[in-house]
Amino acid sequence: MQKSKLQFKFQNFCFFVTLLSFLLFALPSVALGATLYLVPPSEPVYQGDVFPVEVRLDSKEAAVNAVHADIGFSSDLLEVLSAEKANSILRFWPHEPAFSDVLRLASFIGGLPTPGFQGDNGLIGIIYFRAKASGRAELAFRENSRALLNDGIGSEAMLEFKSVAFQVVTAPEGYVPKYPAVPPDTTPPGEFSPLIGRDERAFGGKYFVAFEAQDHESGISRYEVREVRDGQEGKWRVAVSPSVLENQEGTITVHVKAVDRAGNETIGTAEVAIRKKQSSAYAVIILI
Repeated sequence: MQKSKLQFKFQNFCFFVTLLSFLLFALPSVALGATLYLVPPSEPVYQGDVFPVEVRLDSKEAAVNAVHADIGFSSDLLEVLSAEKANSILRFWPHEPAFSDVLRLASFIGGLPTPGFQGDNGLIGIIYFRAKASGRAELAFRENSRALLNDGIGSEAMLEFKSVAFQVVTAPEGYVPKYPAVPPDTTPPGEFSPLIGRDERAFGGKYFVAFEAQDHESGISRYEVREVRDGQEGKWRVAVSPSVLENQEGTITVHVKAVDRAGNETIGTAEVAIRKKQSSAYAVIILI
């Protein structure tokens, strides 16, 4: 049951990664529309303030299940401090949200499973800026931004972009810059079940463990693996999936720890019994 569930999750994840790859190559073949827009702060922005800008999606005509949003900004006036995916409608992230002051760019690339998203005010992510200087600040979507429909073939939606502009005001004497209160992430990654396998075509035929967890608040920071062989506990080690088992014989329990960026943890467990391989010389003796 655990294996089939994890295999389904892997197949589902691989499907969305494949679907997201079309973001760079998909042809505009449909007329169904969607809108990517930005929500700036409602209060005046003063020089030195740190403030959020929300990236949101409206898709009333059809369901969307993949989004690539690139946002350019005035780097002479604004500095990006972070790009966050907390509470995003997107669930699969082939890359963590990224940003660059040199490229004047913040980027979100992600997807979500069927039935996708259809409706208003779908949160894609939040960009936190610091106002460096006073003046007219502008934020706009790059032309390579895309949204794919949940129609089984990844048709490209006809996108409308809504950019924003606002004034950064010179701070009066004695002004204390504002810093938004960012809610802490106290939710651990979701439960997951590691899968132990073996394939003659991979890792020299050795047993390995595969794993994948989801964290929708701050994102997965790292994975750690610990093996318990015949009751003897090994040490935790940082690993990536798939990871070859250190022990290749005996009764082995594998613990995989998923740690998010806030330090919350979730542990998944799998077990396998591996028989010791007999040498060919020993086999000949047995035959004799």
